[in-house]
Amino acid sequence: MKITDNITLIVTVALVVAAGMGIGFMVTNSAANNHPSGSSSAYDLNLVITTNNFFNNATGDQPAFYVLGSNGLVSSANISIPAFTQIDLTIFNYDNGNGSLYSPQYANVTGTVGNTETYFNNTLMNSTDATSSININGSITTHNVNPALIAHTFTILNSQGGTIVNIPVPVNSIVHAVFYINQTGSFTWQCEVSCGSGPTGWDGAMATPGWMTGFVNVTL
Repeated sequence: MKITDNITLIVTVALVVAAGMGIGFMVTNSAANNHPSGSSSAYDLNLVITTNNFFNNATGDQPAFYVLGSNGLVSSANISIPAFTQIDLTIFNYDNGNGSLYSPQYANVTGTVGNTETYFNNTLMNSTDATSSININGSITTHNVNPALIAHTFTILNSQGGTIVNIPVPVNSIVHAVFYINQTGSFTWQCEVSCGSGPTGWDGAMATPGWMTGFVNVTL
């Protein structure tokens, strides 16, 4: 997998962060009203996928998820979110290479509001910086993504390995989805695309917290 130099994507990420708002602010208000919430406000979770991250001398570069916070990028080994609260998730994916899904089911959007996600990429996006907001035209809201277009997934699993949330991430894209986790606990998150090292692609980043796996800690 390769890192993209696509200027449109980079500029859009910069504008979103600089404006202090997520894409979800513009596309999820109506959907969120259909789901009960224990909080009057949404929680913004912003993730960034990068490539060309040095893993070790034997493996070389690997892709990795990071959490984008107020102080920049931090490890995704432990992601904390509130329970019973609307989670506005935006994933900024700089990886323009696809991979093989562990199972065809991970092409489907699962556990989000309406079992949908909205994604933007360099062939769909036309953004303008308005006076008080960012207007982005050209997006797809879908229940599933063509496996040939998927670079990674962000998948939250329960203790039995069942899927709580699954969000396929197309190559070179920005993805937005809304979900709730109406229980507390520590859950594994995993990319379900064989994007690591080794003969099967499931070593290296795939097996290392903070790279392509980790934990989602859900608390009150």
